[in-house]
Parts: sequence; structure tokens; C-alpha cells
Amino acid sequence: MNQMSIGKEQGRCEFLDQILIALGHAYPCSLAFEEMAEMYCGPGSGASLSGSSIEIEARVMEALLELESLGLVAIDSNSDESSLNLLGLERIAGKRFF
Repeated sequence: MNQMSIGKEQGRCEFLDQILIALGHAYPCSLAFEEMAEMYCGPGSGASLSGSSIEIEARVMEALLELESLGLVAIDSNSDESSLNLLGLERIAGKRFF
């Protein structure tokens, strides 16, 4: 694994953690996908991601789907809302983000 791929992997993990933290702040409520995407590309977001709003929305959706596959979040396909589950709570509590 070269330095470039290590940096990308670290950035991806940090982004996944950012998504978990955002859901943790909303816990026990859920956040709509639009709210999550707006955190990274909306007005006054101080966007930590670069790219067009569509690219950023795609990254947010990919992150949510990855977190769901890891069992850390639940996505309601009827409402496009995501919420942190117990395993996700344990993950952010273990990393002491708050």
C-alpha cells in the first residue's frame, strides 16, 4: 500500500467518523439525507469536502450505505432518514469524540 492510498483510506475513515458524529449529535432522532448532505455542501457549511454538490451528496450517500453495511447506522428507505444504532453509539463513545 503506498502513501497515496493510505492517505485516502485515512480520509475516508475520518469522513465516516464525521457522519457518525453528526448522527450522534442528533441521537435519538434521525437525520434526513438532505440534512446530512447540506452539512457538507450547503450555505454556511464550511464545507470540509471539495467538489460539486452532486459529488458531495454521492459521497455522503456512499458513507451512509457503508456505515449501514457495517451495522453502525440504520437507513429508513421510506423516508431517507438515517439514525445511529447501539453499535454506532458504542463506536463514537469508544473514540471519545464528544
